[in-house]
Amino acid sequence: MFLIDWPEPFGLSMIEAMACGTPVLALRRGSVEEVVEDGLTGHIVDSIDEATVTLPHVMGLDRRAVRRRFEERFTATRMAKDYVRVYKSLLARSNVKLVPSLAETLRTAPAELADEPSESVH
Repeated sequence: MFLIDWPEPFGLSMIEAMACGTPVLALRRGSVEEVVEDGLTGHIVDSIDEATVTLPHVMGLDRRAVRRRFEERFTATRMAKDYVRVYKSLLARSNVKLVPSLAETLRTAPAELADEPSESVH
């Protein structure tokens, strides 16, 4: 349960729960709508009363599906792929000369990080 009452900018504990296959019940605050996919990885509610009513539905969500979505959206490898893709696209659009070590790092990025499309985080 992520029943915060402030605009949390990310909410790492939601990601950690999903990594364990645990659905998240969260108040609609801060980054919750960017992290939780309502009905798939948890439920988003607007009040404690609504959370009380919704909890049984959250408990019934497919834990394997929650873990799969975590792997698709939030693993370090998935996020690294996106960073490499973004850096390469920015470099392709600019005339900026890179520090040689950064240029070499991007040029020799492991194959698993190279040019694979991935879903962006909401």
